[in-house]
Amino acid sequence: MRPLLRGVIGLTLVTSVLAGQQSAADSLWRAGRTADAVQEYRRRVAARPGDIQANFRLAQSFAWQGQIDSALVHIRIARRTDPRDPDLLEAEATFLSWGRQWRAALVRFDSLIATASHPADLRYRNGRARTLAFQGDFAAAHAVYRGILRSDPSNREAAFGLAQLTAWSGRLDEAAWHLRTLDAVQPGETRVLVLLSQIEVWQGRVTAAERTASRVTPGDSSTADVRAHREGLLRQRASTVEAASWVSRDSEGNANRWTSFSARALARGDWHLGVSAGLLVASDAFRTGSREQVEATVAHPLANGTVSGGLGLRSITPAPLDPGEPPPADRQRVTGQLGITQRLGGGVIVRAGASRSVFDEVASLTPLQLDLSQREASLEWVGDGTTSLLGGASILELRDGNRRWRWNARVSRRVDPSLVLGIGAATFGFESRGFRYFSPNRFSIREITADWSIDRGPWVAAAGAGAGTQQIGTGVVQDLWRGELRVVRRLGRTEVEGAMLHANSAAASLVGAYAYTAGGLTIRRRF
Repeated sequence: MRPLLRGVIGLTLVTSVLAGQQSAADSLWRAGRTADAVQEYRRRVAARPGDIQANFRLAQSFAWQGQIDSALVHIRIARRTDPRDPDLLEAEATFLSWGRQWRAALVRFDSLIATASHPADLRYRNGRARTLAFQGDFAAAHAVYRGILRSDPSNREAAFGLAQLTAWSGRLDEAAWHLRTLDAVQPGETRVLVLLSQIEVWQGRVTAAERTASRVTPGDSSTADVRAHREGLLRQRASTVEAASWVSRDSEGNANRWTSFSARALARGDWHLGVSAGLLVASDAFRTGSREQVEATVAHPLANGTVSGGLGLRSITPAPLDPGEPPPADRQRVTGQLGITQRLGGGVIVRAGASRSVFDEVASLTPLQLDLSQREASLEWVGDGTTSLLGGASILELRDGNRRWRWNARVSRRVDPSLVLGIGAATFGFESRGFRYFSPNRFSIREITADWSIDRGPWVAAAGAGAGTQQIGTGVVQDLWRGELRVVRRLGRTEVEGAMLHANSAAASLVGAYAYTAGGLTIRRRF
């Protein structure tokens, strides 16, 4: 046989074998045996590195596993063979979006939209809207989704995206209504049921969330999103115990050590029950006092909100007012709290509460026989999820006849999924001055804030900072600053959290502006 003929026959045989591998891999993929299919596609790529279908499937598999860099490598190899293929370009744009490379993803979606005819362009516009939502530009994403629905009112992808965006914006009732409408038209869609169930979890309606999740088709239960949501439901049902220890010290020489233990459980009918106990030991250069407390709490979801309450007992062992004096008598007081949160239409959230307690933070070092009664209310508008407005007010009545009033306001804007910037102001003051606690007739705060958070599997990190001014009465305007950091490490059912704070706000002082530092360690365990 001549060499050329052998080469032709050999090429024919190789092509036949590769086609068989491709067919087998596709069959495995369609059957849901992704891992086996990936092995077949790997063999296909090893024999023919530029194979479009095999590289495309490998890219999908890597992307689903969160390995975006590997997914982009394979999709770009496939695009070398056919650079203008719209499916490959759409896949690359989608993977870039998943990998937080939003600007590059938007450029590719814009390219697809510019060259696509109607109605194919609607699919790419949906991809563009999803990318805008991922990067935190909720207003722009909302506009794109609305534009798609004006062109095609039955576009299910845009309707779901709008519901998802509404949920992320905090307008849970509105989002649930959209999802139930989608479910009525086409019952049983997995992504609709999973998001609706997640919203019910956020509303505290775990039993309803479990019923919704149970409607997911059994064959879809193995997907990553469904598995993650079912694991989240198990965590919601799990009982939790927590131990925490904190220390703090301020520039006046006062030190505090706080140790607490708590347990929480979800009982039948979505009743959230909790119990806690704690010990605070306060000291300065001459004295040491302590406070012990126990408390039981209960919470239950309402139709569009939550009601909660608690009862407790606090025992205070004050220190002597002066060295050498006998310590004052211990004090025991029953404490209580009641609160309600109600979500109204249009992203408005109303909160109100009342509580009765004791002036224990001071009394542990200074024997003040003070009981406190407080009433507070706040109104928040979450808007489109990018911008939120918050306003609140409270009245605190002290047993000695004094009264403190307070109001606060804040505007926040999310500039990135991980970053929120804000500006806020607060003012409080006492009707009467001159008591043995920090009681200015007026104290004001103005600050700019930044809060950052990120969740990466076993690690969660969050940081916050604020800078501005504070003024007591008509006194000198002083600098105000604060910084805090929180890091959480997940170890199976156990979480270990470390946190620290440094600030100079006079709002926490007995005599005026000063600096204080606090740090603590918390361990949580689910059962």
